[in-house]
Amino acid sequence: MLAVTAVADTFANARARAYRAVDQIDFADGFHRRDIGWRELERSGENALAGE
Repeated sequence: MLAVTAVADTFANARARAYRAVDQIDFADGFHRRDIGWRELERSGENALAGE
């Protein structure tokens, strides 16, 4: 397991930064989830595509 985190001015931007970092990681048979944080985005009303 590998945890990737990011910091930004909003949750949506931090999430987008973290996923951009995840996209740079490549290893055999590796996979990642893209559903992390969706509840917070929905609760806060932030744009899920912010920062992209």
